[in-house]
Amino acid sequence: MGCYINADIPKEEWLKKNATPIGRTAVLAHEDYDDVLLVCLVDNLMFTAAAIAYKPEEKKDFIEEDGRPKTWFLVERSKLPEHVRIDLDKYQHKHAKKE
Repeated sequence: MGCYINADIPKEEWLKKNATPIGRTAVLAHEDYDDVLLVCLVDNLMFTAAAIAYKPEEKKDFIEEDGRPKTWFLVERSKLPEHVRIDLDKYQHKHAKKE
């Protein structure tokens, strides 16, 4: 898995300020991997991770039940911290070449 939100404040606080929480049905229906992105906040017990589902396969991997609590959000690409947008562009470009 690849691209995560790391901001200068805790992930949960960043998501509260910059994202919209959504439910599983909305996650399944979402198909925009350019302007409005899916973000999955995964509780790994010792830490949380805010993973960006930047392509359909990422969404599929994260939506599978694996025992970890997950909360889904929609985030506008323009609201991502600049270093995260740069990383995201690299991931999407790299994976577009393989497909």
